[in-house]
Amino acid sequence: MTGAMFTDHFFTNADGLRIHYRDYPAQGTETGVPVLCLHGGSEGKYMWLQKEPLPGIFQISIDRPGYGESDSPKGKAPDYPFEMVVKDICLLADHLKIDQFVVCGFSIGSSWAQQLA
Repeated sequence: MTGAMFTDHFFTNADGLRIHYRDYPAQGTETGVPVLCLHGGSEGKYMWLQKEPLPGIFQISIDRPGYGESDSPKGKAPDYPFEMVVKDICLLADHLKIDQFVVCGFSIGSSWAQQLA
């Protein structure tokens, strides 16, 4: 789905889960500082909706597995262990060809950010 300012995508992780993410290219291009946005519990990428792209920021908002449009991890612990979080976020960054990025989150998303750091 493509909106006026953002594009929705899916990325398949090593376990075959489809992870949904939305990007807001900076000023209509994919240049800018990549910022991965991680939502809190019982929420989704929609918590990071913007009225317009943030200048100089390439925003990537992620639905964690089991939320929004991302697949649920079948047969995995319901809390989606941090080891899987780190692995999946790093694989997504590799998929996007991003070597360095800023990560931000709130609630459980802030714990994800700490694990990534």
